[in-house]
Amino acid sequence: SFIIVSDPAIAKHILRDNAKAYSK
Repeated sequence: SFIIVSDPAIAKHILRDNAKAYSK
């Protein structure tokens, strides 16, 4: 489930968080 964010900073934060979760 992907969420579209208008703020690129938030989008980057979400991408980083997802990467950490997948990295586990």
